[in-house]
Amino acid sequence: MATRPKENPYGKFNQVNLKPEEFNRFIAAQGIYVRHEKTAICPCVYDREKGHTNIVCNLCDNGRIHFDSRELWIMFYQKKLEELFKLQGVWEVGDVMITFPGKYEDGEIIRVDFFDRITLLDFSERTSDLVKRESVGDIDYLRYEATDIEYVRDASTIYVKDVDYQLDNTNIKWISANRPSASTIYTIAYHYKPVYRIINFFHEQRYYYDSYKDTVKNPTYMPIQAQARRDYIIDDRKGYS
Repeated sequence: MATRPKENPYGKFNQVNLKPEEFNRFIAAQGIYVRHEKTAICPCVYDREKGHTNIVCNLCDNGRIHFDSRELWIMFYQKKLEELFKLQGVWEVGDVMITFPGKYEDGEIIRVDFFDRITLLDFSERTSDLVKRESVGDIDYLRYEATDIEYVRDASTIYVKDVDYQLDNTNIKWISANRPSASTIYTIAYHYKPVYRIINFFHEQRYYYDSYKDTVKNPTYMPIQAQARRDYIIDDRKGYS
């Protein structure tokens, strides 16, 4: 029969102080500012097992509805590129690590789930996409929030910034008669606010009681660590115009 020491082998136990508030302050001091949007399954997903969605649904983004948009500070750092080709036949790219504080600035508990959308608000990167010209109006809507437009052309014409088009909020607005015809597909290169989606958790459901020696125990939520991936790697591009 196994015997156990009668005394704590690590020494006398007094108290270990876990201080989520201090860690939250550290995240805000060293982190970056983002928008966190929760997701829910759209009613248009009629076969959840196969993931079929209604491609003409104007309510969702590839089967996911976004709601409860909140801004906050997070820790955001690149995940080392790992060679998974020999194991899974793919290269794992576009992944980052994110640490969320336990609560928002107003004290509300932060609840994160798979495929929640994270948008970096103070940084931009470059991408290109195909856009279908709207049949009415001057604005074509882009997949991501544009911060600048570099290049626009269709099969026959290169369009000039601030002459033929301009950036309108986060989309492209045509300002002259020189524009693609309705339903014409054109290419656009632009700067955008990077978007990631939560795909995995390393530290979740981390619960803690504040003042655990007192009669009243105050439940506290610890910071959450998650793995996120570039939105365009996860989601197929569909008609965003």
